[in-house]
Amino acid sequence: MLLVATILVARNVAAAPAPSEEPFQLDARVRAAIARLERERAPAPDPTNRHELDPRAARLGQRLYFDAGLSANGAVSCAHCHDPAQGFTTRNALATGIGATARNAPTLLDVSRRRWFGWSGRNDTLWSQAIVPLLAPHEMGSSAADLARAIEANPALRGEWRELHGDTLAADDELLAQAGKHLAAYQRLLATGPSAFDRLAAALRSGDAQGAKHYPLQALRGAALFFGKANCRSCHAGPEFTDEEFHDLGLPPVRGAKRDEGRREGLRQLLSDRFRADSAHSDAREGERARELAHLAPVDEDWGRFKTPSLRNVTRTAPYMHTGQFATLRDVVRFYSTLEGAAARGHHGETVLQPLNLTEPEIDELVAFLGTLEGDLPPEHLLRAP
Repeated sequence: MLLVATILVARNVAAAPAPSEEPFQLDARVRAAIARLERERAPAPDPTNRHELDPRAARLGQRLYFDAGLSANGAVSCAHCHDPAQGFTTRNALATGIGATARNAPTLLDVSRRRWFGWSGRNDTLWSQAIVPLLAPHEMGSSAADLARAIEANPALRGEWRELHGDTLAADDELLAQAGKHLAAYQRLLATGPSAFDRLAAALRSGDAQGAKHYPLQALRGAALFFGKANCRSCHAGPEFTDEEFHDLGLPPVRGAKRDEGRREGLRQLLSDRFRADSAHSDAREGERARELAHLAPVDEDWGRFKTPSLRNVTRTAPYMHTGQFATLRDVVRFYSTLEGAAARGHHGETVLQPLNLTEPEIDELVAFLGTLEGDLPPEHLLRAP
């Protein structure tokens, strides 16, 4: 009898359901923070570029973008460093055109949503930024004369250019400004669609509990870290996951590389740029962007500061940071976790930056969260020459 009783007890224990874990719940403040992150359907048009919304200009810009004939050696196009197959960037740590550059190539996905352009913000409009690689000796090494020859040599390009600008090509800087504005019109179309995170935010806004359940649990834990303990949103703020500001993170120096002045040099370049928002080539030279220039000046506090990149589609844009020294997102998160190897930031550095001391599972959770910021790519016809 004792044996039978023992067997029955054992069976009952085995049959008893295991105590269920409480389902993971986001803190109410985190839920509210996520629900507020509703992305604008499209960025506001840039008044300094009257061609920006013209589909003919965008098509011209697409032709220019993929045309290696614009470069001095006939081998480098915009797509060389901003490859559609690589998230409109390159897998090289440092971009390489005709020669080597000193910085990583930022992605052009959703670029028209940005406020400043380039790692140092050396341009205040997308069209003026598009001119920079055309002329830079180590990128495309071109000139207005080279651009005119390339237009004349391409019948499709010449015909479409004539339709917009008449039979006579503009000269010098005016021709470059036209090209920059057409390139910006094309790049405005490089917009990504809603991400899994956007669907979570929409579900939280509408109170759709079932919709929120489709979001991966590991990423949900990562969201709790991002908006909570890790406080990543202190710099990666808002629906675009960037504060559009410039910070010195004390990144590990790249061996043999000269220290980059960052925003300080970027402001010098911006204020001397002949294509800036208040220039003769701007279509809103007294507009808001132009007025902002009066309040800008390079100062020592800006030394070593670089633009906070958007985290949208970050899974597509490795390697990371302005010198591409981190190969994976795990490397980036681990750096913030430990700050191992960080350079001294001096008294102008980011004093709020402290080691996050994340566990390995927490690193995995943050990386999983970042993966949910990936949206659908632009339409296929925009990913190649027209």
